[in-house]
Amino acid sequence: MIINFNVTLLGLRDQLLNDVVGYEKPDLEATRKALIVQTSSNKAEQRELEDTLLSELVKDTGDLPLVDNEPLIAVLENAKSKSDSINTQLIEAEATNIDIEANRDNYKPVAKRGAVLFFALTGLSAISEMYEYSLDAYKTVFLNALETSKKDNVLTARLRFISDKLTQLV
Repeated sequence: MIINFNVTLLGLRDQLLNDVVGYEKPDLEATRKALIVQTSSNKAEQRELEDTLLSELVKDTGDLPLVDNEPLIAVLENAKSKSDSINTQLIEAEATNIDIEANRDNYKPVAKRGAVLFFALTGLSAISEMYEYSLDAYKTVFLNALETSKKDNVLTARLRFISDKLTQLV
């Protein structure tokens, strides 16, 4: 059974961007992934708090006024405290994410070049079936270019070396 996945230029660029940043700056990529997990967890916890609050508000309290409903007040205070903490974490995460994305943007030219070269390769299959390449095979070539290209402390030079090596390997 053949599964056809439609790969888009931007989607592939983003995948290759993850690969190049993961190779060149593994700590940055690890931080980005942890931030995604933390943000998702915080948003889920926030939804649970909202659900708990709604559930408590809907409960039948009989003739008891809201201001005298001590269990409800305790839930409200707890939810407020947790919500404030979560909101602070989400704001900090957004600021950190902005810094991470600014650093990742430096590597976009290499990722874009890689995506364009992949689509150039896949276009060759119109000439002959012999030129069909899988995305997995191409990503192996891409990672090979990262590993074998000349190292340099100057980012622009390093990116040029990666692009040149990738072009050569393709």
